[in-house]
Amino acid sequence: MDYLMLTAPGETLDRMAIAAEEPDQESIALIRQALHSSDDNLTLAAIEAACLTGRLHFLDELVALYRRHSGSETRAVAGRAVQALIGRNPEGLEQHPVKR
Repeated sequence: MDYLMLTAPGETLDRMAIAAEEPDQESIALIRQALHSSDDNLTLAAIEAACLTGRLHFLDELVALYRRHSGSETRAVAGRAVQALIGRNPEGLEQHPVKR
């Protein structure tokens, strides 16, 4: 897995997200780590992977990126990912309040 992360991190994150009906803890940890990366390309790939899972596991991190990231593209993509996750999980949002 580490070799794949080094060769094509965004592609690997996306494949992991698509393949997992329910992401395992390792996948969640890798995506979460990439969401906090200083590499904008890796962060963007992690946002996409988080969104592709369709789960609310990453909602807090995505909201934080939308509110605080220095890059406008990253903020915009994070905002769209938040909207998509909420749209796919409206009932789950009640059990997952967004941290402020």
